[in-house]
Amino acid sequence: MTGTLVPRDDPESMAHAMRAYAESPELCKRHGVEARRTVERRFGMDAMVNAYLGVYDRLLARKTRRIRT
Repeated sequence: MTGTLVPRDDPESMAHAMRAYAESPELCKRHGVEARRTVERRFGMDAMVNAYLGVYDRLLARKTRRIRT
């Protein structure tokens, strides 16, 4: 888990969530570590390179199909 979801327009739930973080440094650290892992996995260098390779592969496949026909 990377955070705490609260209903929108519910300040009491938001206050409870914020209080839980204020009272629990371990919870803050755990959620922070997981959030960073998620961001690095989805948006880090490896993810970016793989996304570009996917684009190039699709474009090359499209070009190759056009040449054959």
